[in-house]
Amino acid sequence: MNIGRDNKSLDEQVKTRLLQISSLRTERRKKFQNEKRVIDLGENTPIKSTRPIEQLLSLLNEGIKNENQELKIQVLKELCYVTRNWKNDTVTVDKVMDVTMTLRPLLQQTNLTFPEIKYSIHIFTNISALSEGLLNPLITGGILTIMGYYLKDENSEIVSMALSFFSNLIIESKELTTIVFQMGFIEIMTRINQQPMTSVALQNSYAWCFCNICRSVSKQYNIDFIRNIIPIQLLEKESSESAIADSCWGIYTISRNLQQFNLLVESHVFELLFKLLRKKNTLIIIPILKILEAYSYEDERYFNHFIKHDIFSYIKSIIASPQTNDNVLKQCTFIASNLVVSDSFKKLLINNGIVPMLIQKYIILSDESKNNIKWMLINILVMADDQEVFFLCQMDQLFYIFADFDNRDDRLVQLYLSSLIKICCVGASLAQNGENVYVEKLIEAGTKRCVEVYINHHDPETSKMAAVVLRFFLDTESESSLDMESAY
Repeated sequence: MNIGRDNKSLDEQVKTRLLQISSLRTERRKKFQNEKRVIDLGENTPIKSTRPIEQLLSLLNEGIKNENQELKIQVLKELCYVTRNWKNDTVTVDKVMDVTMTLRPLLQQTNLTFPEIKYSIHIFTNISALSEGLLNPLITGGILTIMGYYLKDENSEIVSMALSFFSNLIIESKELTTIVFQMGFIEIMTRINQQPMTSVALQNSYAWCFCNICRSVSKQYNIDFIRNIIPIQLLEKESSESAIADSCWGIYTISRNLQQFNLLVESHVFELLFKLLRKKNTLIIIPILKILEAYSYEDERYFNHFIKHDIFSYIKSIIASPQTNDNVLKQCTFIASNLVVSDSFKKLLINNGIVPMLIQKYIILSDESKNNIKWMLINILVMADDQEVFFLCQMDQLFYIFADFDNRDDRLVQLYLSSLIKICCVGASLAQNGENVYVEKLIEAGTKRCVEVYINHHDPETSKMAAVVLRFFLDTESESSLDMESAY
């Protein structure tokens, strides 16, 4: 039986087959869900209300007419509670219109107290979290113009609340985004971004609004205006975790539009993001790793830019940290599984120890992370040379990973079986006294049981490959007069 590495005909056939079977990288992308936010009053004893909305609005009108400050504040607090719990299927346009027409005269007054402004904006921000079909009264009632006025207020808390209102509108639809932008909203965001954001509330609201703007315009070709509203100061300084995380999610959203890569480079965004990886904060690390993931599918020049900034050292540090949880490791394994398709990145990931570290961590990972590592190994072995196969096989954990394989995807199964053939062939070329150490380790780990599952596979090619692996390598009880050449 001829199984040596000098069997060029077999090697060429396996190589051709491997080249024909592409890794399903892009099929594993995950959608980033959009969401809106309603405002919590943030008070120790929030007021709850069971009174009908009609009664509350009548009382508010009474308070406005009689200038009864105590009554106005009480009713506004109750309206905050009521509107915070409104649902799309239980609210009507008429109710939204009634609230709008009642509060509009109040907001147009020039001598409002801070609580009146605060609770009124809260109410409209809660309403802005409803679906677009219920929001027309806000537009026709002139509420957007009034809220735009409060964006220019000197009180940062008022500005932050008004930002939350517009943030919900922007993420709702392109039509609402256009209306908001036509008000000069980007210019206002630019002005806010050029001033120090010392208030945590303002940091959080600005970052969330930036994130929703990025989501809304991410598919547009020309979004150069984004560079003026990227919250660089929030990434540079000790800002709130929520603000940093939302800023990173926004950057992730536009990073999926590869046309914007140069914009982010020119703004020195990536350098700031990589420094944030040192924080070892999961809320912040996850979106940054998602940004790296977005560029791990495409042209190598993108990741080459990251390598100049020593990104692999950051990733290695994250993997090595005992504080790193599985969600973070899942992202690291996913990025690695994509990058190893490139020969240059594959060598870097192996040589700097990332691949060996992930292999060693396999046993403690979740099923999804384990699956990513299987992809990583298969993508490496697809075009690995003998030396690289030899290096990987020095880690006994590798053989147990191949014994822990249960997948029904035809293309991945064929890659798996082809990888086994490559490992066994390299082992044969190193065999002494007829003993193939790699085959013995595969059998000891239980790989034979996995391969047997695919003998009766519905795909003839897969079934044939499984038979080859068993007959010529893993079936120690069988003696064959056939050679590998005749099996193909």
